[in-house]
Amino acid sequence: MKKKTVLLIVLICFGVFVLFGVASCFFVSSYIKNNGSPDFSYSSKGIEETQNQSVSLEGVDTIVITGVSDEITLTASAGDMLTSELNTTQFWKASKLTLDSHVSGTTAYVEVVYPTTSMHMIESELNVGIPTDFSGSVKIIDTAGSVSGDISNSLSSLSMFTTSGRLQLSLNRVGDVHLESVSGGIDFKASVDGALTAKTVSGEVDINGPASSSASVSVETISGSVDVTYFKACPTKISTTSGAVNIKLIEDVPIHLAFSSTAGSIRGETATDPDGVEFKITTISSDLSFE
Repeated sequence: MKKKTVLLIVLICFGVFVLFGVASCFFVSSYIKNNGSPDFSYSSKGIEETQNQSVSLEGVDTIVITGVSDEITLTASAGDMLTSELNTTQFWKASKLTLDSHVSGTTAYVEVVYPTTSMHMIESELNVGIPTDFSGSVKIIDTAGSVSGDISNSLSSLSMFTTSGRLQLSLNRVGDVHLESVSGGIDFKASVDGALTAKTVSGEVDINGPASSSASVSVETISGSVDVTYFKACPTKISTTSGAVNIKLIEDVPIHLAFSSTAGSIRGETATDPDGVEFKITTISSDLSFE
């Protein structure tokens, strides 16, 4: 019995040794691959770093901004240069982020490149300065971070996507707009001349700006409330399960209202006309209000 016990202990120790050796080789090889040396140092206060880059927008009609869990802020930039500033606080030296700004064809890219190792532990903020005279298309993809900004540009189109962050942006004028967040809210303000689409699961949606009768609005949410302010009435489709819907029409014109709800009701009054602009509102338990 004693020999079996000793043998079992030896086998367990050997197994632990093998697992430790494999794990060590994995982490060392990962750090060497991404950083040139196996740096395991850790800082409880974090190591702060700032990276700055700029590219010319001459001949560029599209800007693509990509992050992972970064807080992205759009600002106005003087001149004709697209500027980017990445501020990071990293707790493992081996988890360094890299800012990559470049132009390919007619598209300018601003990308935050993450290390392949899973030991990230990084806080990051990405500030992007867009020249005020840029009038092309802007696309922003941020997996888990928020996007915010207040710029005076008139853009041909705008697209923003995030999984759990909030989308909050104000600009002068824009053509087509696509805004999508899974669990974050959407707060958007601009004179919209094209098709505006906003999608979220549990976030609130606040849209201020349809400014043309040729524009259109499509909003989909499950539990978030929806507020839309119109400078000009335009074809609208809003679908929600439990979030309240509030409509404000700056221009007093009759609309063709198609409201469908299981338990919701209409509050407030608005002029209706079968030949008016169609507003199709679908809810389960939510009320529809007019201001």
